[in-house]
Amino acid sequence: MSCPDCFRGNTSTSLPIGKEMIIHGIPTYVSGPHMDLTPRAIIVFISDVFGWKSINNRILADRYATKGQFLVYVPDFMNGHAVDSSAMELFDEIVRPSGWFDTVAKKPFRVMRAMGMVVPFLLSCSINATHPRVVSFIRKIRASPPPFATKSLKVGGAGFCWGGKHLMMLAQDAETSGVERRGSQIDTTPGNTQPFLDFAFVAHPVMIQVPVDIEAVKVPLSVSVGDVDIALKKAQAQQAKKILESKEAGRHEMFIIPGAKHGFAIRGHPNDKAEMEYADQAEAQALAWFVKWSATS
Repeated sequence: MSCPDCFRGNTSTSLPIGKEMIIHGIPTYVSGPHMDLTPRAIIVFISDVFGWKSINNRILADRYATKGQFLVYVPDFMNGHAVDSSAMELFDEIVRPSGWFDTVAKKPFRVMRAMGMVVPFLLSCSINATHPRVVSFIRKIRASPPPFATKSLKVGGAGFCWGGKHLMMLAQDAETSGVERRGSQIDTTPGNTQPFLDFAFVAHPVMIQVPVDIEAVKVPLSVSVGDVDIALKKAQAQQAKKILESKEAGRHEMFIIPGAKHGFAIRGHPNDKAEMEYADQAEAQALAWFVKWSATS
């Protein structure tokens, strides 16, 4: 995972409204609908490299919860090894054009500080090392009584950057991802396994293999990427869109946003009007997808 844009961006100044809990043994930020409204579904939010404590991730989870009426879980799938949010400003400084003195005298120290934040994450949070933790968490959601009154519990996923790869893997619905649902969860016939997720949304994922990862998708999937994303080149994105949307009409979608860079859905700079518009587009896309598939029988 070598994309420098994975570590850049802006830290929100808003205040989260959810709470921290232990869900199935994992520290989790939990946000729900206003006024004790019954959630439409559970959304498992798999974060970017800045993890479950990131203000940006929590604020977006709050928006999904309150605007879409969902119960949103942001679990610590990184087991405490997320990149500190202060790295965003540091990486912005590193890539920003500067004079020769700053380049020679200051940037090397910034690079060293940045590496001190990033390397522990890279060593501890590879996709292969963390995916079993993701799978275990969602399996326990599926195999446990629903946390709110519902006749048919739906579970969706939202993944960004690092989390986008996890969601893409779950959306492929491998046989090893099957789980017997319990309680009010759709089909409880013994031995009849169902996919972990009912639907998924992914924004600017990393480490995606085109066409292999896209061809394997089965779960209803919505993808949002920018056409200047360093992690998924425009030609690859266009190829992925063609494959995904040719699978089955209306079951999958992919939007390629002109001018949007990697990280646009969650780490935009508030003084950049275009970046804020890209983030709003991705949020609206996700909410519309969640509402559509949480209502589908």
